[in-house]
Amino acid sequence: MNEDKGFVLEQPLPLRKQVFNYLRDNILSKSFTPDTRIVEAQIATQLGVSRTPVREALHLLEQEGFIESIPRVGYKVVQLDENELDEVIEIRRVNESLACTLAVKNYSDKTLAAFRKNIIATQKTMNQEDSDQFLRCDEQFHEILALASGSRHLLSICQLLRRLMLRYRSRSVGFLESYQGILDGHIAIVAAYENRDEQGMIEGLNSHLDYVCKEVCTRSLAKTGDESQN
Repeated sequence: MNEDKGFVLEQPLPLRKQVFNYLRDNILSKSFTPDTRIVEAQIATQLGVSRTPVREALHLLEQEGFIESIPRVGYKVVQLDENELDEVIEIRRVNESLACTLAVKNYSDKTLAAFRKNIIATQKTMNQEDSDQFLRCDEQFHEILALASGSRHLLSICQLLRRLMLRYRSRSVGFLESYQGILDGHIAIVAAYENRDEQGMIEGLNSHLDYVCKEVCTRSLAKTGDESQN
């Protein structure tokens, strides 16, 4: 098995969630690649935990599309696929457009302040050229949007879709030249929200998702293809 990151127990997260985070981080960092065999017993021994939380973590990863079960073999990381990316983007487009509609309907100064705070934090990560923190700010931005909808079901769906896209936004891919375009998309969405402009928010969101798919996510697919040929 590939060399991995250190495993540190955290509290008060349930053990299965800690194992889940550990495995997902290794997948996202490409320590676990599509040719890596992930075996429940080996992971349990490696981490010094029982097989139950590992089994639960693997089932969660399978449900979220990170790994697939191979009979009599174990699990392996799902190969990145352009068609899947397009599908996830389109589903995100529908759900987050609905979030925009509901957010305007439920407009609040508190949400606007959260958006503005996020924009400032994102700009700071750009100045520091910190890819990890930039991606966290991007995730937080869309979390604010989903929360603003006031629908916990929509929030849950949006969270799942963002997690599915994480692998297409691998930290190993250089994002520096793409930072500003992503931030500009966020700024446009916030400006429309401030003006209670539902259609403007939706148009801003669609442009933003188009940019993310074209300028960022496809970089990961291209790089994966290059690596597989080496």
